[in-house]
Amino acid sequence: MNSKPSVPMGLSQWSAPWGCAAKLNPVILGLGLTAFVNVRLDKRGGSAPGKGPYDAFKASVGLWPEVVACYAMTGEMDYLLKVVVEDMDHFSRLMHDCLLEHPAVVDVRTSFLLDPIKGTTALPMPSSATKG
Repeated sequence: MNSKPSVPMGLSQWSAPWGCAAKLNPVILGLGLTAFVNVRLDKRGGSAPGKGPYDAFKASVGLWPEVVACYAMTGEMDYLLKVVVEDMDHFSRLMHDCLLEHPAVVDVRTSFLLDPIKGTTALPMPSSATKG
C-alpha cells in the first residue's frame, strides 16, 4: 500500500515548506476574545538598520504571544495585529502594558470579532498549478 499522499500535478513546484499546524478552537482553550488591532507608528527614529521604529516594533510583537498574526499594511495604519486573549481584562492588560507603552506606537484602533464567517488555512491554487 502506498502511504504517500497524492499531490496534484505541478503542486510540488508551488509548495512552500512552512510546516504543519493544527487548527484549534480558541474558545475551548479559554481564549474567548479575538481582536484586530490597527497600529500606526511614529515614523521618526534611528536611521541605522535595525534601529528604526519599525524594527523595534516588529521585535516587540514577536515577544507578545497574544499576537497570533502581524501584517505590514498599506494605507493610514502601518500594521494589523490579530490578537487572541481570554477576555476584555486580558486585552486591556495587553494594550496598557505592552502596546500602548511601546515608544513607537502613536495610534491604535481596535475591532472585535463578533462572528467568524470564514477562517481557513487553505490557499487558492494558481491555475498554472493544475495544468498538466
